[in-house]
Amino acid sequence: MEIDFSTFNKSAKAILERLALTFPTSQAIGYKDLFPETTNNKVHDGHKSVIAFLEHEKLIARFPSTNAAPNNTTYFLTELGLTKLGTSAMYEINGILE
Repeated sequence: MEIDFSTFNKSAKAILERLALTFPTSQAIGYKDLFPETTNNKVHDGHKSVIAFLEHEKLIARFPSTNAAPNNTTYFLTELGLTKLGTSAMYEINGILE
């Protein structure tokens, strides 16, 4: 059996790149946030699954929404996510504390 990872790869790359570029702040990573020009619902549903997968694997974490903006879910890279990208917040913290 062969699995097509093209949709997964496109979404995962866009999510991780966006969160890496804006680290340490949290960002909205919904499909329309990353691909505003596309309206394909099948791809949109797949994107939500990629977010769920990355969150389940602890590469990203959901930032708690506030009462003022309960539908504004944002995410940030975790230490594990940073490590997978070849860097580490803990390494940086240790460096500044020496």
